[in-house]
Amino acid sequence: MIFSKRSWDNKDIHAGLLEDRKNAALDPNPQPLIGLEAQAEACMGHSVLEELNEITCPTFVLGGEEDVFTPLWMTKEVAAAITNSKLHIYPESGHAFHWENLEDFNERVRDWLESQG
Repeated sequence: MIFSKRSWDNKDIHAGLLEDRKNAALDPNPQPLIGLEAQAEACMGHSVLEELNEITCPTFVLGGEEDVFTPLWMTKEVAAAITNSKLHIYPESGHAFHWENLEDFNERVRDWLESQG
């Protein structure tokens, strides 16, 4: 669910996702259940939206247009709550927008970081 339909429809990417799933099942150090439970609890109950206006450092908010875990409206809400933040949304991308747009993501973040120096 973290990848967009565009990735699932791409034959090569789809094959890679299936291979990664198989390899994950063989991981000798999987995420412990307590970690997964804590992560799920934080996703459901953690909210700092009201405090985001206290952020004063440069902030770059990125998201995927088709993200089902952090929907577009949430990403925009976060960016709007942080004064002078920069927002970039990757079209046709899911929660793993950074993997789906790896080269652009790396260049974009690098360029933004360098512009802050």
